[in-house]
Order: sequence, then structure tokens, then C-alpha cells
Amino acid sequence: MQENPPPPPVVPAEKFVSVDMHLHTRASLDAFNTVDTILRIAAQEGFGVAITDHNEIAGAIEAASKAKEVLVVPGIELKAGNGVDVLVYFHDVASLEGYYVREVEPYKAALGFFLDRTEEELIEAARGYDCVIAAPHPYAPQRMGLAGIIEGGHVRPEVMERVHLVEGGNGTMSVRANKLGAAWGKSLGKPLIAGSDAHTARFIGTMLTGVTVRPGERYLDALLRGETQIIDTKLPQWQCAMMFLAGQAELVSRKGGWRVTRRLMKCARIRRRRPIAKLVAV
Repeated sequence: MQENPPPPPVVPAEKFVSVDMHLHTRASLDAFNTVDTILRIAAQEGFGVAITDHNEIAGAIEAASKAKEVLVVPGIELKAGNGVDVLVYFHDVASLEGYYVREVEPYKAALGFFLDRTEEELIEAARGYDCVIAAPHPYAPQRMGLAGIIEGGHVRPEVMERVHLVEGGNGTMSVRANKLGAAWGKSLGKPLIAGSDAHTARFIGTMLTGVTVRPGERYLDALLRGETQIIDTKLPQWQCAMMFLAGQAELVSRKGGWRVTRRLMKCARIRRRRPIAKLVAV
């Protein structure tokens, strides 16, 4: 526990704030971003970050303690026993730590990737805390999204009454999946958010949530007002696919010592390009 946790993310004057609401660090078992890298890119490109590691909070705590110019929203991505993901955001690190110790850590499986709780139990437990709950990538494959399993009859639709936000833009999802997710969220009357879901540095900040924050207002409270905008800065999908494959090749080469093709390694050195951001109608 931190002795002197940082204050909740509060904007002193009315300002349009953009935040990547879905990011992973090395604290997630399947991600390779360092906290320093995330903060450096966010500071350079002018957006805030929500650190949402899989069933872990070390990355969020480190980011909150190191951030100087970047707005950091502490969070966690919970993975239920059946593979469904749930995002939970907190106003401050102390609240996140308290939630983690009582509601997450005792239910971690041996590998730490799944929790011994259902998505309904996770959502219900979070309601007892000062937090904001979101449904990420609603139409993700392998039944990782709430929309898919609800429509498949595996979860009661009433569970969404306890969810505050829906992720209408996810950097790892297809355009079609994001449009379906946004439409689903709008049909439920939920404010929409967006995040890159970046597991490697090349994708940090590719999807952002924009909202006007009023003087003295906490960022998460601004989202709940529902006046959010999805900001898409993704590269064309074919380029994203090549960069992803290149990144995997680079990691395999570094970690396993295997040889990879010169072409993929050349792709791995593609510089970050940030096309003009476009607002997605939501």
C-alpha cells in the first residue's frame, strides 16, 4: 500500500481531455510495454492513460507514482473464469489497492490469468466501491466480450444495469466489431469510451476517449455525463497487422533466440506514424 497516494485525477479548469482508456504493461502476462514507455509516448503526444492490466495493479501503481505531465487513471481488466473481460476504473490508487486486495487477489488462479469468479460476481463486487465499471470489446471473439455472451444466452442481460460504460472503440478490434460494440452501447444508453488495448508500444494511443472536463471535476465523473467522443488514430488495418507480426517476430527473436526473416525484422523497425486523428460519430 502507498503511504501517500496521489490525489484523484482532477482537471483544474474546463478542458477537452483525451485518454487511452485501455492499456497493458508488463504486469500483464501477455504484454510488453514498460510504464516508462507508456508515459513517454503519452507525454509526447498529449493524452492521458488508464493502466488496466489483467488481474494486476503493479503497473497502475507505478504509473501513478511516476506521472508528472500525464493524467493517469488507475484501473484493472478482470478476466472471469470463463474468459469474459470486465474493466474497472478508480478515482485513486488507494481505492484500487483496496479493491484488489479484497476482491481480486484471493481469487487468482495458479497462472494468474483467470479469476475464480464469474463476470456477474466481479461486477457485483465492484459496486461496493467508488469506481466505474466498463464492458470492453463487447463483440470480441472467443466469448471475451459481454455483448456476445449475453446475446448467446450465457449471461443475464440484467448484468448491464450495473455497468456504467461500454468500450465502443478498441484498437485491437476490427472496424465492424467496434461499430457493433458502439451501437450496442448506445442502445443501452451507456456512455462510450475507447482505448488502444495496446500490449506493445506500437499501438499505444491508437484509440482515445475524448471528453470536456469541467473545473474541479474528476475525469471519471466527466465520462459518466455521457458527452464522450471516440478518437481513432489507427493506421490502416493491413499496416497494423504487419506491425503486429513484426513485433511478435522481434519478441521471439529476443526471448527465444530463434531466427526470423529479414523482411519481418525490417517491418519491426517501422517508425510510429500518427495520422490525423478523426472523431468517430457516436
